[in-house]
Amino acid sequence: MLFKNDISNCRIILYTLEGHEQIADTYIKRFDSNRDIGVVDAYNFEKIGSQKVTALVFARTGLIECNGTLRDGFGLEKEICFFKTNVKNDRGATRYDVNMMGNIVAVLKKDSGSIEKDIFQCHVENMSATGVLIRTPSERLKIGDVPSITCYKDGHKMQIVAEIVRIHTTSVQEDKFGCRIVKLVSS
Repeated sequence: MLFKNDISNCRIILYTLEGHEQIADTYIKRFDSNRDIGVVDAYNFEKIGSQKVTALVFARTGLIECNGTLRDGFGLEKEICFFKTNVKNDRGATRYDVNMMGNIVAVLKKDSGSIEKDIFQCHVENMSATGVLIRTPSERLKIGDVPSITCYKDGHKMQIVAEIVRIHTTSVQEDKFGCRIVKLVSS
């Protein structure tokens, strides 16, 4: 068993193993933990043949990068036979475009130690197993602040608690923040 928990109903992004091109952004319909096989809807990528893939699974306990073999299933379903998982802990972890809208619902401020409950929108641009890049209105966050982010994609919710480690000023109106993930929960 490669996964510690059931990954049914979890979001999964599939990429070609060679070239790292995105194949699909979907959800795992069923998961057989005894055989490490997941079943996904293939309505957007039914013409893609069997091949080795890299997958980013938004598990309930965190982000998991793994490899597997994509193969035809029944009807408009495909199976993914997982054969390796990676939990990367270095800055060189692969970044995946996730394109999720969300809200920052609270911020633990580094300078005062206080918690601000001022809700404002954000955009989660990409993620790795250890970090996340968010875009927010400018000057709302500082290095060391710890925002609590709630984001949504196709009816699924993800909660991310992250520490700001870098700021990329992109315009007068917004900034991008490189963050280290402290906690991630997907539901």
